[in-house]
Amino acid sequence: VKKDGEDAVTFEAKGDESKGSLEVKSADGTARFGSGSAAKLPDWLPAYPGVEAEGSFEAHTKDGDTGGFHFLTKDTPNKVIGFYQEGLERAGFTVTTNIAQQGGQATGGMAAGEDSNKKRSAYINVVVVEEGTRVNVAFSTRP
Repeated sequence: VKKDGEDAVTFEAKGDESKGSLEVKSADGTARFGSGSAAKLPDWLPAYPGVEAEGSFEAHTKDGDTGGFHFLTKDTPNKVIGFYQEGLERAGFTVTTNIAQQGGQATGGMAAGEDSNKKRSAYINVVVVEEGTRVNVAFSTRP
């Protein structure tokens, strides 16, 4: 897309049978959306073992970086939330968690973490579905 004869916004799409992505670039930053691959994780956010992201997004601007992805696991909500809680606390975050239950069984939950200077944050939401536990992870880092 051009403005005053100059590239204002560019779009780039890539893909094959198993994955694809769309990248949008402008003077304000870059955004990438994809399937079959995860957003590049910051070094402070642990990667959940044994899973493959089913979709992702990431954005990089002067105001910071954001990203997210989702995946499916056979692990329980308690195990997933516990993994992220432990990893974020190890990175120096204050973490709040909540597990929802129905009939004595965990049906979902969340973990929210933020570092002391409020420049890094992560939000993890889980819900039990027929296939297992659906996990959505979002994160941000500000300068």
